[in-house]
Amino acid sequence: MISTYRQRLDPRRSVLYLTAGLLATWAFAGALGLITGALVLDPEAQDRQPWQSPILAGVSLALVVGLHRTNLTTLKRER
Repeated sequence: MISTYRQRLDPRRSVLYLTAGLLATWAFAGALGLITGALVLDPEAQDRQPWQSPILAGVSLALVVGLHRTNLTTLKRER
């Protein structure tokens, strides 16, 4: 017999996935801004970047934050 039961998504998980998706979007936007130079930082923030390189900072932001949050949002589709 084929079951037509569909599991409902918990509202807390929906908020988690929505928040993770928004964070991933903004992380990729920030990374693009850093890489292209459209995002100008103050000198103190520039000194804290790895090797004072906005390109490396943008790539790191995309990899560490963006991909991690994108991975979390894709878990929703697998369940």
